Parts: sequence; C-alpha cells; structure tokens
Amino acid sequence: MLFNQRIRDWRLLRAERLLSTAPRRALALFVAAAVDDAEAAFRAGTCYAEGNGAPVHLFEAARWFRLAAEAGHERAQFRLAELHLAGVPEQATLFPSNGLFETGVTGEADYHASLPWARRAAESGAADAQALLGFIFSSGPPGLRDAGTGLDWYRRSAEQDFPAGCLGYGITLLAQADGGADNTKIACARRQMLRAAEAGLPTAHYMLGIIAEMGVGTARDEAEARASYHVAAVAGQSKAQARLGAMLLEGRGGPADRLNGETWLRRAVLGGAPEAALRLGAIYIQDHNGVEAVRWYELAAQAGEAQAQAALAGLYLSGQGVVRDHQTAKFWLLRAAEAEHPGAMYGLGVLHAGGYDIVPDAAQARHWLAEAANRDHPLAALVLARFFLHGVGGAVDVAAARRSYARAIQLGASGAAAELARCLQAK
Repeated sequence: MLFNQRIRDWRLLRAERLLSTAPRRALALFVAAAVDDAEAAFRAGTCYAEGNGAPVHLFEAARWFRLAAEAGHERAQFRLAELHLAGVPEQATLFPSNGLFETGVTGEADYHASLPWARRAAESGAADAQALLGFIFSSGPPGLRDAGTGLDWYRRSAEQDFPAGCLGYGITLLAQADGGADNTKIACARRQMLRAAEAGLPTAHYMLGIIAEMGVGTARDEAEARASYHVAAVAGQSKAQARLGAMLLEGRGGPADRLNGETWLRRAVLGGAPEAALRLGAIYIQDHNGVEAVRWYELAAQAGEAQAQAALAGLYLSGQGVVRDHQTAKFWLLRAAEAEHPGAMYGLGVLHAGGYDIVPDAAQARHWLAEAANRDHPLAALVLARFFLHGVGGAVDVAAARRSYARAIQLGASGAAAELARCLQAK
C-alpha cells in the first residue's frame, strides 16, 4: 500500500513538472494515477476541459471530474456541476467517449444533474459552489426553484466575499423587495452590488445603473446611472451598452452624443441585445432612412422583439425601405400579435377586414380587433364598435357596440363620441 502510494505521488509530481513543457505526457501520467487518486482524476479532467495535452473534450472532462467527485473531491464536484449547467448530459460521465470530440453538448442546462454535485461542494464550504447552488435554486426549472433557499445559499457565498455570491445575493434581494417598497432589502441589495462591482463584475455595474436610473429605493440619478453603464459597457455587458447608447442619444445623465450613442447600440446588437436593434431601427425611421430601419428592425424581430415585429410589418405595409409586401407584413403582425402586442392585433384586424391583397376574413378581423380592444387599443375599440353595430364578422350587437364606443371614448379615440351619439339616436 505504501509503495503504491509512493508511485502515485511520484506520477503526480512528475506530471505537475511536465504540464507546461510536455502536456501530453503529463496528461498520460494523470490518467495513469487517476484510477485510485481523486486529485489525479481531477487534474486529468482539467486537462480535457482546458485543452491541455489533448483537444478540448468536455465529455471526457466530465467523466474524470465525476470519478474525482465521487471520491469527495470538492473542486471536481464544482466543475462537474458547472459542466452539467453548460449542457454536458449526465450519461456522458458514465462511459468513455468513443470519439475524438464530444458530439452531444446540447447547450441546454441540466439543472437536475448539476444540483447534487453543487450541493455537495457547497456544503463543504466552497463559496463558488454556494453561489452556483444559489443560481440553481433561483433560476432553475419550476420543480427545483426555491427563492428562499437560493437566497440563503447566495448569502452564505456573499459572507465569504465571493463576488458572484454578492451579485446573486443582491439581485435576489432586489427581486424580493416587493416592487421597490422594501427599502431595507433594497439598501442591502445595493451594498452587495457595490461589493461585486468593486471586484470587477460588469453585471454588478449594470445593476447599479438600473438602480440609479430607475430610482429604486433612492432618488433617481441619471448621471450615476450613465457612469455605471459605461463601466459595464466597456467590459462588454451588452444590456449596459444598449442602455448607455440610449442615454447618450437622449442626452440623459450628461450631454447628448449621437455618434457614440449609435456606436454603443451597434456593439450591443453584436453582443446579443435585440432591444438595441429596435432602438437603431427607430433612429433610422426618424432619419427617413427606411433601408437601414428595415435592417435593424429585422434583426430585433427575428430575436423575438414584438415591438420590432410590429414596426417591421408597418414598413412592409407602407413600402418604406423595402418592396411593399402584405403577406410578409401579415407574417410579422401575427408574430407580434401572438406576443400580445395590441398594435399588431389591430393591424391584423385591419388586414383581414380587406383593402389589401389579403383574402378578406371578417370573422378574423373581428377577432383580432376584439383582442386589441381588450388590451386598450383605442382605434380597435372604435372599429370593433362599427363591426358590432353593422354585423360585420358576426351578429349585430347594438349593446356591445355602445359599450365598445364608450370604451373608445375613454381611451381617447377621435370621433368615437360623435359616432356613439348617432348610434344612440338611431336606436
């Protein structure tokens, strides 16, 4: 036993020395020692995870991490939990991979596989694992989600001054602050954000910007918000780039600066913030540059921004910056309407009512106008009243017409009062 232990220790020491100069030989030694040595298994997993001595192979990394994790290796438990959240399936840890490269990383987080390993590492006192466990309970699927437990694990991590723990603790406290009414939680959340920001986490600067811009639990301070967004934006935080771009364009928190505002918005789009593409589309509409507006609205629309989908449909209806195409307009209106955009619902109602190269469908028109009116669209309420009054797309319903006219008046639809008066006189 003692002799075998000395052999394993020699292999580990030799592998450590070879890691920087002969990584393939080092990996071979780690693998040879890993059968009954948790640290060697962890180091083998790390080599595969980082591409040191072999191509990056996350399945093999996860398999070696699991071997070490089952032996109680805390860092392996944490790394394995991370890989499951990165999309490595649990079955990949059970058998050696037959291929040179992994082929089954889905990109879909497996919270259930990650949970037990994160918990074991967290219970041993690892601050990063505690933050990860807080994330699992705060952001996992409904069956696992437990806001109170998530907050507690974030708190434990924050008490060890782990930046991600501070950030998670602050965000969770903010979410539980009763819409901004609980000033004690907001103050504590802000302190945690500041600690995370001092450690250099861009998202913490972004959240401090949100607090300052919205005046959450404190007076609004757009200059402070702009400064916080700038720090996060420079670090590559796309949502901060989008908000900074908007503030620069509008001159909030400091002088207006269109050139830099547009630049930050473009960076935000490249970083995956569709709301920035929506903002750029609106800028080019104001500049009467339909071609550029279509380009940016399309990017935002494809990312699921309902407002951009509705705006893009409007451009296809008018032919601004693109060839007029009512079928494409209908496609985008339907996408936006399914996301409960009232303007898109109204637009679909108008399209189905006729006057375009779309086959008229009065029943569909009435349906979408009713959906839009139920979401307080004034023109939809007015047109729906006419449909009820004249039996378009369904039975005549004078009482419903009067109610819809009254709703249109309440919502400020021009001409609704006069039409209601005529309706009352005629009936």
